[in-house]
Order: sequence, then C-alpha cells, then structure tokens
Amino acid sequence: MERHDVIVVGAGITGLSAALDLHRAGREVLVLEADTNVGGVIRSEAVPGVGAIDLGPQTVRSADPALFEHFDSLGIEGERLVAGAQGKSRYVVLDGELVELPHSPPALVASPLLSMGAKLRLLSEPLRGTRKGEDESVRDFFTRRLGAEVAERLVDPFVSGVYAGDPSRLSMEAVFPELKSGVDEAGSLLRWGLARMRGSNRGSGAEEKRPAELFSFPDGLARWPRAMAAAIGSSRVRLGHRTLSARRDGSDWIVTAEADGERRAFSCGRLVLTVPAPVVGEMLEGASGLADIPYSPVATVHLAYDRADVAHPLAGFGYLCPARERREALGVLWISSLFPERVEADRVLLTTFVGGARQPDRAFGGEGELVDLAYEEHRHFLGAGARPVHAQVQRWERAIPQYEFGHLERVAEADRLEAAHSGLHLGGAWRDGVSVPDCWEGGRRLAREVVAAGAEEAPQYDQTQSRG
Repeated sequence: MERHDVIVVGAGITGLSAALDLHRAGREVLVLEADTNVGGVIRSEAVPGVGAIDLGPQTVRSADPALFEHFDSLGIEGERLVAGAQGKSRYVVLDGELVELPHSPPALVASPLLSMGAKLRLLSEPLRGTRKGEDESVRDFFTRRLGAEVAERLVDPFVSGVYAGDPSRLSMEAVFPELKSGVDEAGSLLRWGLARMRGSNRGSGAEEKRPAELFSFPDGLARWPRAMAAAIGSSRVRLGHRTLSARRDGSDWIVTAEADGERRAFSCGRLVLTVPAPVVGEMLEGASGLADIPYSPVATVHLAYDRADVAHPLAGFGYLCPARERREALGVLWISSLFPERVEADRVLLTTFVGGARQPDRAFGGEGELVDLAYEEHRHFLGAGARPVHAQVQRWERAIPQYEFGHLERVAEADRLEAAHSGLHLGGAWRDGVSVPDCWEGGRRLAREVVAAGAEEAPQYDQTQSRG
C-alpha cells in the first residue's frame, strides 16, 4: 500500500491548486483523477482548420495579482491572451432582437433595454427597505429593489450566464452573500455601492488598481491545469484512477481506487476531496446533505463557419437570452472575436450553451438536434447563411452546482464532516464559488488548512531536553 502525506481526489482546478501548494510546501502529495485528463470541466482541443476549442468554460476574468503571480510561477503568464475592447460589448435578446447592454448610467438612460417607467423606478431603490435575517430568491431581491424589468431583462440572463440557473430558486444569501449583507447594513444598494467606492478610494494608495482582465491561452484554458499538473509532477498525478471509497483506519485514511480494471489501495494522513458534492455523498457516510446539492446540466455546442457566411460583425462578447424570450439557448459566445489568435483567420467560432436549470432536458438532446438548434440561433441573430464547416457537442451532466434555498445548510454539513473525521478536507465549486478563480482560491484555502493542521499536530520541542 502506497503511503503519502496527503491524497487529493479530483484533478480539477480546485484539486490541482491544493496539490500544487502542498507540493511546494514540502508535503508528499498524490492526486487521484478518474478521467484521463486534468482540469475537470476545463478541456481544450485543437481542431485542424478551425483552431483551439474549449469544451467547458470559455474564459477567465480576474484582477487578482496573486493569480497572475501564480501564472508567472508556472511560466505561462506571458502566454495569456487578453480580450481587448471586443469583450466589453455584450448583448441580450429583447423582443427577438439583440440589444447592447449599457456601459454607464447615461447609456442606460438612452438604452431601449428598459422602459421609461422601469428607469424611473430605479430612483426609488433607496426607499425600498431591507429584510435583515431573511433569505429570498435572487429574482425576488432584485425585483423588490430594482423592479421586474431589471430582474427579467438583466439579472435573469446574468444568472443564466454564470450559474445556468433559475433566479427564482437561487438563494440570495448563498449566491451574493456580500451584496445581501451589505445592503442589509447600508439600507440600500445605492448606499452600499457608495460606501464601497469610498472604502476603495481610501485604500488605493499610490499604486493604481489593476483592472480585471478577461483572458484565455493560445491552446485554450486547459493550458493552465496542464501546467499545474506538470509542476506537481506526473508521478504524483495519477489519471484514470477512479476513487471507490475512503475510510478512516486509526490515524490514517485508506483510499481505494480502480485503475486498469484493478483495485489499488493508498493511505494518507490527510485526505482532500475536491469532487462534486454528490460524489462526496457517495463516498462518505453521513453526507446525505451534500448529495442533495443539485447541479445544472449544460451542453456546449461549438460551430465554426467560413467568415464570409456570417453577416453579423460580431464586435463583442456575445449575447444571453432571458427566460422571457423563450429561446432554446441560454446564450452564444463569439469566441473568434474575443481571442482571434486562437481561431483561423478565415473562420468564425461560436459557442452556444443549451440546458441549465431552465431547460435541463435540452442538454441531453441528440447531437444533430443540438447542432440544428445552435445553427438556428446563429441564422436568426447573426445572419449565418450556410451550414458550419465544423460542429462539436460536449455535454456536462454536472456542469454547475446550484446554490438554491437551503444551500448554506447543506454546505454546513461539510463543516460537521470535517469536525467528525480527523484529517478530512472538503472543497470544490459547490463550496467555494462556481467561477474558475473561485475554485483556484478554494484549492489554496484547502492547502493552507492542511499545512496549518500539520503544524498543530507536529510534536512540540521540549526545551527542558536541551538543558545541561
């Protein structure tokens, strides 16, 4: 039986981030991953004649200096592709037409996105009062504070784009905890926002704050997890190892995994699980609450066209579809506009998202059906005049965890499990946040906890032994 200081189950961004920091801290770490690739839902492929296609998340957005330092330590900071001005123009569907999202208050006043009545209602937001100590849905919170049109035309597509979720079922306290508590304390969104601006200005100092960047890599986002795995070492990252069980045996954890049709056992002092919440529920007794955390299925449909066959200029990020429009797609990203370096010059690459909490069954439609659905979107809104030269579909059964009502109570079970099982550490998108940077930071949190726990457990030096 192999013995390691720490075993990390799951080689997504969270697991790799934790394992890398532990490796650099001098821990003997082993990563077990069921798939044959690292990165979890981050997966990239090179397609001849088209370019690099990301089959899961398409972009990362961050202003965190620590993240850029992390890339530098991996030797890939100089490779990043940063979306320019194109990424700032975003659209939503309104009454069957694409409408650009306003970038400023004056642009909002001039925008057809909201009616005059809805714009005037925004002025009454500071008078709406708060509901301290009371959770409510994301939809209800924004409807009450900003009006139904804002909730339907702005919040709904945003939630679909980030969570592939239903805002009427998502918990405000779980999805936007800082905003909810800030408004409860300040009394309104306006006063909370002004207080944040004042605090930011006071703490800015001489250095200018780095703006957030939207980026990828020439070969796709998978360049990042591959670089982390390489830094950890191939011998410490075991692919094709499906973890079957984990149990406590005295002072050790015994982990059983299956690889190449054989069962293999490993032991460790500390076990880090970064798998989806339902998988944790299957592996550990008493984790039924985690097993109940729902996930939205999503299909990503990637179509490439000859540039001459798409009439729209595609000067922007893409568009999202509010539920009120009753479209069969959640939205479409214009990848070749964001990162032209990743796509052949004479090609257009579009990624369409289908399914989510709104229409989960759609994600499991036939490949031809999904390609036709995406093509119809492109034909209607973007003027696609010919069939794509390349089509590729990727389904993710557990794409994004849903922070629905009761989520915080379910996540609290993770705290109870860690307290009840010595040496256990739990993390992932279901606990630390669904964005890719959230998952990376969640892995760092796990590594810090493991290192701190090891320091507490180390035998203390008895100074009396040194006295002559």
